[in-house]
Amino acid sequence: VVVYKVENYKKENVKLEIRETFPRRSEVEVISSDLEKVTIANGRIGGWITIPAGKTREISMVYQYKW
Repeated sequence: VVVYKVENYKKENVKLEIRETFPRRSEVEVISSDLEKVTIANGRIGGWITIPAGKTREISMVYQYKW
């Protein structure tokens, strides 16, 4: 489980890209995620999330990898 806590101090919504790396020679399965459009490529799990203006958001991702 990976958890990020992000706060947006701006007066407008912000779109944020989150990336998590893993060993390249392993297989990855994302079990659950708060990210939009999750991608798995080149040793990275990535996705986007929108943080509303003036809000704090906790983002979680559960994944496992195998050798």
